[in-house]
Amino acid sequence: MSVIDNKVQWCLKKAEKEGERHRGLKKTSKDIHKANAHLLKAFRNLQVMDHLIEGGFSEWAMTASFYTRYHCLLAILAALGYESRNQECTFAIIEQLILQKK
Repeated sequence: MSVIDNKVQWCLKKAEKEGERHRGLKKTSKDIHKANAHLLKAFRNLQVMDHLIEGGFSEWAMTASFYTRYHCLLAILAALGYESRNQECTFAIIEQLILQKK
């Protein structure tokens, strides 16, 4: 098993162990409504990023940029039937999905 596969398994077990308020990765049903909600958050963060850049606060724009991209990843996961509440787990499952050409 690869390092990424091990990480994803750890994330899934973490969520299972922690239950409803988990801080890991959970396999769920595909949810296009949650995916769209994450895309709306991403768009809002993009607007904030633009506003910060225009206002001369580029150091804070980087944070908004990160969350713009992160919510796009969460949208992908929701559309594929995953719920992540851990950035490390989000990146691991996305990497695994890329390697699996999904």
